Amino acid sequence: MHKIILSKSREENFCNVFSESQINFGDRNRRLSVQSSGLNKLDGNLKSVRTLFMFGVPYSSIPKPTSSLNLLRVLHLEGAPLEEFPSEIVELLLLKYLCLRKTNIKSIPKSLGNLRYLETLDLKHTTVAKLPKKVLKLEKLPHLLVYHYDIQNYTTFECVKGFEVSAKINSPNLQKLSFIKANRHHKVIQGLGNLTQLRKLGIIALRRKDGSKLCQSIDQLQNLHSLNVTALHKNEVVDLQAITNPPTFLKRLYLKGRLERLPIWISKLNACQGYVLSGPS
Repeated sequence: MHKIILSKSREENFCNVFSESQINFGDRNRRLSVQSSGLNKLDGNLKSVRTLFMFGVPYSSIPKPTSSLNLLRVLHLEGAPLEEFPSEIVELLLLKYLCLRKTNIKSIPKSLGNLRYLETLDLKHTTVAKLPKKVLKLEKLPHLLVYHYDIQNYTTFECVKGFEVSAKINSPNLQKLSFIKANRHHKVIQGLGNLTQLRKLGIIALRRKDGSKLCQSIDQLQNLHSLNVTALHKNEVVDLQAITNPPTFLKRLYLKGRLERLPIWISKLNACQGYVLSGPS
């Protein structure tokens, strides 16, 4: 069945797979999947390619974007052996989707903020801990995923590592935001209320004294479907008692920290399919 699907995909010019067994393709491919780690060079006409998936393949094996990939909309580099952010990516001005998941990059350049059409930035399972202000101002960015798990200490309270910001997030179309650190800049928490399109929100390192500010923001996030809140440490109280208008469509709720009492508003979550409360043992 898999072979039939691949054959039909090539026949309809929907997608072509570039591997050691299938390395020839035409010059009209709009979607290309590269699955061979043994390739040293990717030959062929890539000017028509709009979507490029690369699985564990060195980024250096493809031509420079400025010459061959300037019309690219989707770039998926999951698992690529990258230690630094490829500077050529910022020249892909039409890029809408960028995935660098499971790479070893540690930082993102502020010039990434020039990609004004970017809609998804996936940095899951990287060690990126900060984002430039310019990236946080991208107006068309709905999905911002920046976190990883400390596998060696997976059972510890602080196993989830997120990212820090030093200013308000000004991406009005954000729908997914996780995981943002909340232990330094309370204005960031207050500004979350302006992100009214949010459907998924993940916050870590929340201090008790910032709980009321977060409640004020959550009251304005009526499109929220998933809320994940982790306290600064396992003995820190997660104080979300002040929520007066819980999101109507909230389906998943995760609270990690110490609870003095169960928030009353949880009983009003008609659409909630379940919640997880985790505290010190």
